[in-house]
Amino acid sequence: MTRPSLSRVFAAIQLGISRQKMPFYAVARGHKPGIYKTWAECQDSINGYARARYKKFATESEAKEFVQENTTSCPVVDRREAKKKDDDNGAAPSSLRPTTDSRNGGSLSPTLLEMKTSMKTLQKEISVLRTRFELYVSERGDTIPSKPPNPSSAPVQKRKHESDSEEDSDQEAHPSSSKKLSADDKDKEGDKSKFKVDSDDFLIVYTDGACGMNGRQGAKAGMGVFFAHDHPLNVAEAIKGRATNNNAEIQAATCALELARSAGFSKVAVHTDSQFMIDCCASWMKNWKKKGWVKSDGQPVKNKEELMVLDAAMSDLAVKWVHVKGHAGHEGNEEADKLARQGAKLYKSDA
Repeated sequence: MTRPSLSRVFAAIQLGISRQKMPFYAVARGHKPGIYKTWAECQDSINGYARARYKKFATESEAKEFVQENTTSCPVVDRREAKKKDDDNGAAPSSLRPTTDSRNGGSLSPTLLEMKTSMKTLQKEISVLRTRFELYVSERGDTIPSKPPNPSSAPVQKRKHESDSEEDSDQEAHPSSSKKLSADDKDKEGDKSKFKVDSDDFLIVYTDGACGMNGRQGAKAGMGVFFAHDHPLNVAEAIKGRATNNNAEIQAATCALELARSAGFSKVAVHTDSQFMIDCCASWMKNWKKKGWVKSDGQPVKNKEELMVLDAAMSDLAVKWVHVKGHAGHEGNEEADKLARQGAKLYKSDA
């Protein structure tokens, strides 16, 4: 048997290395979404496509994840129009309706109660400071200086639709917005700087549920909500009621939506590894509600109480449900999982 020459072995090794380093071009929105191995193929898919979205990755798994998370196939449940129609038809304004941002019999979770108390205290302190400031200014006969212009409101240069050069960073080709912001809008924009949003301006949040010994005696369940590292609204908390994995997933998403609304967002992208919950919210829940929370086979819907609270938490919001593969190294999902497992340790059975 003839042995291959060293030069051929070396060439084969080099070819293997080059293949490992081969980039993968992910096109989430284009003429033909998918994964491409050359920039030329990627260009053909995005050039001339309005709001094309694409990015280069070192591994195929990362590229697939990008396409999965950014494709327009993620179901969106938009309840904002329903609220507008109710108001137009003479229904009571949402500020006067009974609050539905609870997860257990009308009571807020300890985390939200603490936040609510802190916000009230801060509002009182700000009111006192404002009164003292205005009194001091009036006594001195000075005028209150106007706010300096916000540098962030400078116009953004319009991006070309045609992409001629290879890009390493996440790209979306679309015309920039020239919307003018009022002073109040700028204040709100500053408050939201700690949050991350996707290309459609949906707030990005990751949720997960954890349940040790799921379905058995002694099960403990917790929920995790992850916005970003060291974010003040991250949650690691035990769930209420029965300790099951589905209950934990549902309550985690409910908590995330409540926090998003309290932070002033109306569009939320919930990233979860629970396909069951996505199907409930995007496909099944509408018919269940019409039939009095009974399934097509005549059996009552499991997790009815928890799903009803989640349904209420979706009111006035546009919610995009993004499925991510669990335990696959996805940072946001892994962080939410850690928080959920921390919360499970705090679980105490009602029995």
